[in-house]
Amino acid sequence: MDALLQGALLGLAVAAPPGPNAAICMSRTLAAGPTIGFRCGLGVASAHALYAALAVIGVDRASGLFGSGRSTLALHLAGGFLLVAYGLRLGRTPPAPSPRASSTAYLTTLAVGLGNPVTILYFAAVMATGAIPSGAGAVVVVGVFIGSAAWWGALTSVTAAVHHRLDERRLGWANRLTASAIGGCGVMTVVTAL
Repeated sequence: MDALLQGALLGLAVAAPPGPNAAICMSRTLAAGPTIGFRCGLGVASAHALYAALAVIGVDRASGLFGSGRSTLALHLAGGFLLVAYGLRLGRTPPAPSPRASSTAYLTTLAVGLGNPVTILYFAAVMATGAIPSGAGAVVVVGVFIGSAAWWGALTSVTAAVHHRLDERRLGWANRLTASAIGGCGVMTVVTAL
């Protein structure tokens, strides 16, 4: 039980800092409702669980996947360009539910989450410091997913609760602000990589 709780706390810690995934989840919640927003969160939680599993497999193996200069550069550039493209697309989209929102919610944030090399470095550091007990890796990975998913559930619930206070004009501004934040994160990722 301690390993599950420890994993949940690790998942919560990696999910809570604001970033492009939070912006996407909030934007989708405002545009299409809390169910779609939570599906976005499950995509992020899945990426966190996958990176936690890679860290559990071994710090050397997990960081070896992204440790060489070229692969790290390629991952940063791909993730950065993905965020820029998504920000541009979101900025041109009116803040209204779209029929595709349901089918792409999970996959969009899974891709953005997997394109974030900071996440695997976080879990590699956690593993290197001995924060994951030996022999409890699978339980910790499940806990990471639960903790991350809990954060996204709370975030989408709060976002949905304030939705009724936003008129169409404010939703438009929220959409443009979200698009700018996501695109800005992408530009920063690309610039940092170069």
